[in-house]
Amino acid sequence: MASERLPSRPACLLVASGAAEGVSAQSFVHCFTLASAAFNLQVATPGGKTMDFVDVNESNARWVQDFRLKAYASPAKLESIDGARYHALLIPSCPGALADLASSGSLARILQHFRSESKPICAVGHGVAALCCATNEDRSWVFQGYSVTGPSVYELVRAPGFAHLPLVVEDFVKDAGACFSVHGFKRDGDPVLRPGWTLGWMPQCHHVPSDAERNAFNCGYDSRPCPGGLGS
Repeated sequence: MASERLPSRPACLLVASGAAEGVSAQSFVHCFTLASAAFNLQVATPGGKTMDFVDVNESNARWVQDFRLKAYASPAKLESIDGARYHALLIPSCPGALADLASSGSLARILQHFRSESKPICAVGHGVAALCCATNEDRSWVFQGYSVTGPSVYELVRAPGFAHLPLVVEDFVKDAGACFSVHGFKRDGDPVLRPGWTLGWMPQCHHVPSDAERNAFNCGYDSRPCPGGLGS
């Protein structure tokens, strides 16, 4: 699925989960609306599966309904995506990311390309879990030494099914030699852009400041060591 294309715009790949646990409707609405205003946007899911939106409410139900009627409402197959064609990568908050994206070889290939070319990546909320798939042949994480912001273990523990999660992102990131932080959030839950290469925010946040998301696409990679002595 691709949004309306304009030749002068750069291309952005929006990767979402196709698992039953779904994609946050609020996060997807914000991500799609903002990104499509600045990029030629391509949405992809594993196997090209239809997205199941969760947390649909009265503020976004109409948008979701209209979106499903669009001619481009069928995602492209993630397996067929060539990362070299895209200038930025965006992953909205997806509760289903742990079920499919976190172990996706196709997404790993795309992330490895983005990492090697220092292209900007923005992962949101539970979408940060998707980054866990990007490991080298020696099982080291390609983002070792970088800084990641996302939902805390405390957030996950309060959610049903915590005991059955295949991995805990905060633990994975720290064990892989990167920095994980839930700090940098304002009291109202809005995200604050940190110096690192990726931005995440709490899934319960209903307002996503456009400036923060725009900055996320421009922040690129931070080659400086993580606080605490972890280097890239």
